[in-house]
Amino acid sequence: MFSAAALLADTTTRTTVALGRISSNADWLLPGAIFAALAMFIVVLYLFDCRRLSATAAVVLISLRLAAALGLLLLYAEPQWRSERQITKNSRVLLLADTSRSMGRSDAAGASGTGTTRSDLLIAELAGGKLLDELRKTHDIVVARFDRDTSQIVMLEKFDTSDSAAPPVTDAASSQSPQMRQNLRNAAACGLALALLCVLTYPLIWLLAGRNLTPWPSALLAATGLLVGAAAIAWLDLGNPHTKISRLLDVSEPVVGWLDWDEQELEEEDEGVAKPQAVDGSLATTPAESVDWSSALAPQGDETRLGDALRRWIYDFRNAPLSGIIVITDGGLNAGVDGQAAIALAKAERIKIFCIGMGSLDRPVNVALSNMSAPARAYPGDSFEITGIVQGYGLKGRSITVELTSRDVRAGAAQGGGRSEGVQQITLGDDGQEVSIKFEVENVSDDSASGDSVSGDGGPTTSRRLYTLKIDAPKKDTNPRDNQRQQLVEIVDRTNRVLLLAGGPTREFRFLRNMLHRDKRTTVDVFLQTAREGIVQDANLVLDEFPISPTELGEYDALVAFDFDWRVLDQGQIDFLEAWVAEQAGGLIVVAGPVYTSAWANDPNERRKLTKIRDLYPVRFRSSVSNFVAADDDRFSRTEPHPIEFTREGLQSPFLWLGETAAISEKLWASFEGVYGYLSVEGVKPGATVYGYFDDPEAAAELGQPVYLAEHFFGAGRVFYLGSGELWRIRALDEAFFDKFYTKLIRHVSQGRLLRGSRHGLLLVSQDRVSVGGSVEVRAHLKNARGKPLVLERVELQLIDPGGSPQTLTLSPEGARPGLYQTQFTARKEGLYRLELELPIGQNEILATSVQATVGDLERDHSLRNDKLLREIADGTKGKYFVGLESVAGEKNLQSFAAQFFDRTETDHEPGVLDRLWEEKWMRWAMVFVVSMLSVEWLIRRLLKLA
Repeated sequence: MFSAAALLADTTTRTTVALGRISSNADWLLPGAIFAALAMFIVVLYLFDCRRLSATAAVVLISLRLAAALGLLLLYAEPQWRSERQITKNSRVLLLADTSRSMGRSDAAGASGTGTTRSDLLIAELAGGKLLDELRKTHDIVVARFDRDTSQIVMLEKFDTSDSAAPPVTDAASSQSPQMRQNLRNAAACGLALALLCVLTYPLIWLLAGRNLTPWPSALLAATGLLVGAAAIAWLDLGNPHTKISRLLDVSEPVVGWLDWDEQELEEEDEGVAKPQAVDGSLATTPAESVDWSSALAPQGDETRLGDALRRWIYDFRNAPLSGIIVITDGGLNAGVDGQAAIALAKAERIKIFCIGMGSLDRPVNVALSNMSAPARAYPGDSFEITGIVQGYGLKGRSITVELTSRDVRAGAAQGGGRSEGVQQITLGDDGQEVSIKFEVENVSDDSASGDSVSGDGGPTTSRRLYTLKIDAPKKDTNPRDNQRQQLVEIVDRTNRVLLLAGGPTREFRFLRNMLHRDKRTTVDVFLQTAREGIVQDANLVLDEFPISPTELGEYDALVAFDFDWRVLDQGQIDFLEAWVAEQAGGLIVVAGPVYTSAWANDPNERRKLTKIRDLYPVRFRSSVSNFVAADDDRFSRTEPHPIEFTREGLQSPFLWLGETAAISEKLWASFEGVYGYLSVEGVKPGATVYGYFDDPEAAAELGQPVYLAEHFFGAGRVFYLGSGELWRIRALDEAFFDKFYTKLIRHVSQGRLLRGSRHGLLLVSQDRVSVGGSVEVRAHLKNARGKPLVLERVELQLIDPGGSPQTLTLSPEGARPGLYQTQFTARKEGLYRLELELPIGQNEILATSVQATVGDLERDHSLRNDKLLREIADGTKGKYFVGLESVAGEKNLQSFAAQFFDRTETDHEPGVLDRLWEEKWMRWAMVFVVSMLSVEWLIRRLLKLA
């Protein structure tokens, strides 16, 4: 939900007293009749009772009893004090600023060749221009940003043009002037003084008069003074319900209302007089000069969802006095709803939209290296391809040179240009046409002979090489920042050991077993629960049981479990499986199935024993046993296939790519017919990442969108979840796709084991590829010199951005496991981020990893100003379209532009709010009054010796 951006408004408060039980004259009939009958009874009774007394005594006694009855009648009527506010809501203008990546483009080259970007022009106007000041003469201004998402940046209040400042806040329910309060204090003082005087002087007069003085006139005089004082205090207290009575009676200090009342008492009110505050709950605004516009308007979004942003804000302002919306954008709407939905809603709400188009209709001359693809890791002696995508604008037919270089990026290594891996010439095509270029890196070396390696005790030997693709761009190129890309490749000198666990010989299990057995870089062992003793498998080793010691399990880098029945494990095996994942960075892939998964997950006899197994999974299992099993049987028996719907994270994760790039991979997955079943789960656990859903609208409507691919960190390790064992079906597209999928997935989950360059620590990131603006989780698992968890208050990490600027990140301990630390950072630039952590144990060892930040193709391909769309939005809502900020800047243009926004200031009355504090005080004073009347009457009767 958005804040409605309701700013401070002028309010005027008035108070009224009403009777809760009396809404019309007819409501007085019954209580009036009862009171009249009671009054007649009292008069008759007291005339009979006081027939031997003077008329004065009779009148006094009758008056006291009638006063008590009248007090009871008022208690029944239930007087209520209500406050009503007159609210003035200022007219408002919403300014929506585009913060997508296309706003970071420059449309004219500057001296440096980079030029001033569209975002720079917008920031300069809002920070130092007069646009906001001109609008604030009449309106409150709400400034918001939009790209993939939309959010409020700041609320700016209308300029105060009044000559005097607003009066100070006082007691909102006070109905008494300062002079009246002083008069009531004086009356209370006189009454109490008279009562005290009578009490003190009566004994003396009684002695002097020879003890023949009648006592009741003096008692009556004292009681009258006391009642006058109490009545004055009650009137003073009820007139100022939110001020302590001790303050009211202290004439030396002023009454300041709300500031006197105890905060806890105010919080305990169910209802009460509304505190002076902003309309709709907003408590404060932000000064324009305190806004960091450069940070707030940084162009980081990888999509432009203009239609979504307009629709959400129009809906949010539907009840506000909105004069109009200003949209400052290049108009490159490339995702979400189209502009027609926003136009229709704006017309329905009678809201005008004024569009200011940024950018140019012509692409600047430019050549860009728009993409680079390289494997995250390789093995010594392997050969692999590095692919680049080059796009040109205004350079058709031009021949350019592209060079691939590499260098060692191990901490402490030389930072020179490295060695050349190859040079190629390519010819650019039409504007925006992608030209692919490939470099074959042959017989890659681990550089162990030259010391270019990191090795831990018993761990793998690894080296890290930074590969750089660079374009020798022509002089006409307007943006040299997109002429280079980098990719870090880990060279791992070890065999990946994998253990396959299966509840039965499914197709998925058999295809993967055969594929891994053929892979020269993988050693595969098998434990098949249904296999007979002595069975032969295409594997290095066939196990008769799950590893029975931490040492045996520690030999493996990854475990893949196909519908495995975890109930066959004893508690010790479960404990060291959990420790292997959490503490030794083991990689676990769990594949759900229709036979065992739902059975063990809800077996009441094994629930406590399998708690740690359920904790390992990134999904939450359903709790109902009977419904769960029946539902799962149905989920696994679909008659039609359904595709996998990949999330944004899934599309951006290279370990799930079937092609060389994200775009190619997305097309290949889209051509996959799909799978037939899945395990029905409640959802994912906090911190887990969903990569794909089972795309079945019927299932989504029934139980929510079914999770099919998900992952989470578990301690230092990773656990990846597959909703069913049906990825073998992708072989229908190409047999190599199944091999590629599982090879990359197994290397992904086991990277903590494969890349453990030191026995003293491990550095991991949640993803090694992220879109600009995305967040990356960083985890470090550290040990001391004895191999025990290293416990520190914090750990520092060096983050080196694509421009080479270092930044220090602080990792905080993860409370559940000693030695595990975590933090996160946001990738704000395109390029390679390198992370280096120097082990804090005096060993001069450094852990390193990297993250590649990329820009989405949508923003790259939709960067020209869209006059057609913006004019359509403006004309469709009776607004106006302006080209460039200069069309509304300047004194003459500004005044003309501001005149387009009419003052829609509104005055409204807020219904009376019941003051519970006043009601409680009134009840207390009414009871005091009734009891006082009866007490004085009783005292006089005793003095007059009546029965």
